[in-house]
Amino acid sequence: MSYVCNLFGELTNISLEDVTALKDRFKRHMHLDTFEHKKDQILVIDAGFNNRRKIGWLEKFVYQYIADTIPLGRFEKLYFREGTFFSCIFFGHKQFEIIRYNEPERPEWWQGESISYIHALKDRIMELLRKGAVLD
Repeated sequence: MSYVCNLFGELTNISLEDVTALKDRFKRHMHLDTFEHKKDQILVIDAGFNNRRKIGWLEKFVYQYIADTIPLGRFEKLYFREGTFFSCIFFGHKQFEIIRYNEPERPEWWQGESISYIHALKDRIMELLRKGAVLD
């Protein structure tokens, strides 16, 4: 299923108790397409929601909970997609940081459309609105 926002990836060395508690948090606010705890203590997550207001909830209650379960000296990461923007959430012992992917630089020889989908879409919509305004 396609959601406005998705959280996905794998967490390793996570206990069954932490998986159960995390799943309870997710079930209250997100749709779980995949939430599978494998026998070698790997949790595979693919969860989403269609309400951008829940991003703050995710950062405060889910990311912090995951960070609190990470043992000292271990590091994990998950990925987050919001529309066409991507982030990586890095977890360490009791801390996390969200790093947004930067828009890639296009090669010097590239003469095509803008690589930013959002900017290109906005430009197309504005052009259609201008054309519509002229026709009326």
